Amino acid sequence: MPINVEQAKDFVKKMYLRLLDEGPEKVPAILLQGPPGLGKHCSSDTWIIVDDQLTRIGELVESRVKKIHNPGFNELEIPVQIESFDEIPRLVNISSVVTVPTIEIETETGHKLRGAKDHLVLTLDKSGVFMYKRLEDLEIGDYVVLVPKFVEGGSNVLPKFEYIPSPREKRIEIPEKMTPELAYILGLLIGDGAIKSPRVRKRRHRCGIKIGARPEMIKTIIEYMKQIFAIEPRVLKKSENYYTLAFSSSMLAEFIEFLGIKEKEPIGRRKKKGKIIEDKFEEIIMKSTAECRIAFLKGLFESDGGFVKNQKDPNRTPTALVIVGNRERKIAELAQKVAMTLGVFTAIKEETKVGKPYYKCIAWNINGILLANLFNRVQHSEKNHYLQLLKSKKLERLRDSIDNYQYLPSFMRDLIIEKVKLYREATGKKFSRKVYRECGWRHLRNKRGRDLHPEFFKRIADTFGVQVIEIPSDFRFVRVVSKRDTGIERVYDLCVTTDDDRLRNYWSNGFISHNSQAIRQCVVELNEMLRSRGIKLRYIDVRLSQFDPTDIKGLPQFAKKRVDHEVEDVVKWILPEVWPRSGYGILFLDEINLAPPAVQASCYQLILDRKIGEYKLPRGWMVIGAQNPPEQAMIAYPLPPPLRNRFIILDIAVDYEVWRRWAELANIHEDVISFLEPEYRREQYLLRFDPERPFPSPRSWEFVSHVLEAAGDYMIPEEEVREAVIGAIGPEVGIEFLAWRSLTRKVKDVPSKIVRGLKPHPVKDIYAEAGAKDEQVEVEGKALPRLDLLWFALDGALKLVDYVKTIPERLAKGERVRPELARLSFEEALKNYCDYLLYLYDLNIPEAPRDVVVAFMRRAYRKYKEYVERIAPRIVKIVTQWLITGKIKGASKEEIEEAKRRAKKLIPRV
Repeated sequence: MPINVEQAKDFVKKMYLRLLDEGPEKVPAILLQGPPGLGKHCSSDTWIIVDDQLTRIGELVESRVKKIHNPGFNELEIPVQIESFDEIPRLVNISSVVTVPTIEIETETGHKLRGAKDHLVLTLDKSGVFMYKRLEDLEIGDYVVLVPKFVEGGSNVLPKFEYIPSPREKRIEIPEKMTPELAYILGLLIGDGAIKSPRVRKRRHRCGIKIGARPEMIKTIIEYMKQIFAIEPRVLKKSENYYTLAFSSSMLAEFIEFLGIKEKEPIGRRKKKGKIIEDKFEEIIMKSTAECRIAFLKGLFESDGGFVKNQKDPNRTPTALVIVGNRERKIAELAQKVAMTLGVFTAIKEETKVGKPYYKCIAWNINGILLANLFNRVQHSEKNHYLQLLKSKKLERLRDSIDNYQYLPSFMRDLIIEKVKLYREATGKKFSRKVYRECGWRHLRNKRGRDLHPEFFKRIADTFGVQVIEIPSDFRFVRVVSKRDTGIERVYDLCVTTDDDRLRNYWSNGFISHNSQAIRQCVVELNEMLRSRGIKLRYIDVRLSQFDPTDIKGLPQFAKKRVDHEVEDVVKWILPEVWPRSGYGILFLDEINLAPPAVQASCYQLILDRKIGEYKLPRGWMVIGAQNPPEQAMIAYPLPPPLRNRFIILDIAVDYEVWRRWAELANIHEDVISFLEPEYRREQYLLRFDPERPFPSPRSWEFVSHVLEAAGDYMIPEEEVREAVIGAIGPEVGIEFLAWRSLTRKVKDVPSKIVRGLKPHPVKDIYAEAGAKDEQVEVEGKALPRLDLLWFALDGALKLVDYVKTIPERLAKGERVRPELARLSFEEALKNYCDYLLYLYDLNIPEAPRDVVVAFMRRAYRKYKEYVERIAPRIVKIVTQWLITGKIKGASKEEIEEAKRRAKKLIPRV
């Protein structure tokens, strides 16, 4: 029976402990066989640094390689130089693209990272130890490491803007490159401007942009607009200290929208103020040079920024600099990302104004000074006297340059205080107030000020004998406040090509990510377990597909050897440096079935006898191999029986739920997903191997999906579709699938009725309409369970709820929608669906089993958790009861634990 990744890791760790205790003779080699995508993956929108420029990893990969058609997996070989938190570049090999479940974490400061569940990030343990943790293992309250990094380089080339103005329209100049002046204007526009778009307004002569400005800013803005667009404004006085600069040009408004800045469309008579910042504009700003990014933040700050006043004394230096404050969270998040790439650490703070959320991107203390210095590089500011005040008084108080300050989380302060107390109790020493004052004890006890001078650590250690962990000056530690599943998506496998485990990391969205791998994680965890025994494991990754037979045994060399008092010529083998000579560790032989047979044969002696010729593998080393199943590999050589017989082979599998989430993301035809949905069919038909005939597998089901889509687009006759389906998944499963399609077509209107608030009875309406009087229904010579109809109705209704949610977006694009659902709101559709599930649950009849109904309750709750908790709290209680009583099959431990915590609030008696 296949096992999951965690079970495989646990088995490897226990076998290695046995190797240490009883010797390598008692531990055979292990071969892990499973699908790709079991770790070390980043999502496509992750920002990394390549050649001192910011780029998204997804764009980097897609621009350098053509995708290989293979369901859920693409093999690549893309070596690139990326950067980490230090100055040492990492040579990274992007080796595959997979589609796997992902997790997104968010910190208390608003920073986010999304990746595979096994993706590793650097954290600080409660005991003051740095360690890498999987995203799935992170808990609320854990401290993760963030590193602001100044990225100087970039590309200022703008996308090509194609626009044909009308004959009577006023023409303007369109820039081809991003400049600091343009970035500054865009920052002002986003912070305190408006776009009169031709997309929204019918009168083109009234289109253009408006920018709010104070008297000191008017001259600079007019000068920049003339320089960039060759256009002059109308200056409108709104109040004594506030003016509006109106630039009338529909071409200008179209260009601004082309860059990805749009105004929200009004709803009815009510004007909805605000702007939409698209991902396109984020890429333009993030990829520009540092000078342009600074100017952009400067524009945001001067239009919609400010300071946090000192609460004790408003006349003193402000405590923080607010880059931007806006009702749109995405604007604050963009400012935070840009600041992170300029070496400035910021936080997003959510407030409430007039009953609505309001988001501020704030740079506290030292970070505010850093940002002030950057702003002074660009141009004179109307708020310059505040910046100078902030700079001078802060620097005077902290007594040194801003680059030499370090950040310490509060629990580390408590740890130091506790160590000092223990030292005083153990030694009986007493210290005067002068000693405490000189070593900076007041700053340690004051948890509000988190920035400390590095001299502080040395003074504490010298005075009290307390050894404090050395923390790099640019490290920031923030708590994780939320963690959520983000479904199935394409992620990218980054492998740092170095044997030094300390360097196997890279900078991604400000986090320090590690080259995660299941076996490498075993090494990390074993090192923690064996620390008390003074044993440190190494990890050597050998890609056999890149080896020749001579690379295994080495190269021959003539030598002299004395035999029976005579010197004879002999041949010695020079071994490759990759084989270990001493110590402890795991020798990982990857891609075994991609290696040619001659290379596989060279490994026989190494795997079984732990030696190659005269070379012997040290006793502290364990051999582990890995391969993908042959049907999922691009080019595979079957392992010969002698080699298979030298391994313990562990099969690692992916369950149906993972495949289903991937299928939804990959737009697999809804009929395929619905057919495999019932529990009595999914395990049997998702993968059913047949060595002689076509058989169903995730790959062949994708082929069926392509056939069904082509049948609708190109009007392929039903007979040809039938033959193609049977040719893809075999006659037995293919005939049943086609019969199921014919049966469910008879009740195709039932899902729409459920979403619109009607409550069709399972027997009188659904089964009767399809003519299903008995439990088994014969269709086209194939007997099908009548319960298929109920599964189809409930699954189709939930898909329609998803469809209703997208109706406003479809209407905005001018697409046609289903007329019977056009006036239905999303919450109304979801409430009707939940009410129908409760109606079936209360019927409690054999024709509609409760386990089927609860399965769809669980799915609706997991998909729309916040909405279901508000509009159908009874469903939450039912799902919780079924989870904690173990009635739901396949529920994860995390889901059950969450249900138990929820039960304390919802169901006190449980």
